[in-house]
Amino acid sequence: MELQMKLVSDKVNSEIFEALQSVQEVETAKVSMFAVNDVYARPPCLRFRFKNIEKGNPIYYKLRGNIKTFRGNLKWDMVTKEATKNYIIIPTLFEMYILDSNFYNEKYYIKELTEEVYKKIIDDAIADISHLADVIRNSG
Repeated sequence: MELQMKLVSDKVNSEIFEALQSVQEVETAKVSMFAVNDVYARPPCLRFRFKNIEKGNPIYYKLRGNIKTFRGNLKWDMVTKEATKNYIIIPTLFEMYILDSNFYNEKYYIKELTEEVYKKIIDDAIADISHLADVIRNSG
């Protein structure tokens, strides 16, 4: 299972970034939805902004609407905070942890949710990514 998950993760890890890039040029420090060496190390998410497109532009509202109405294994959202220019695409289950110091702490989620539940959520997120990428590509 781990080898299979590694192969899947290599394929889908940058798929959301690539989909966003097909809509508009992206500015971001990372292109990965999850840690390359361990898909369970943190919740899957991608922080981004479009190059030369200010926060609040209608392109972001349309994209967020499409992400929020996506029907996959999990519910997804595109969130932002007032003090930043970036948006974050993330499963809604993890939204409340974005500013938490434990956001990148796998052990925290295992303690809160159990290892089985946490890993199932991550597996469901990974299964959603290709379909979510299609929704994003069609937002342009």
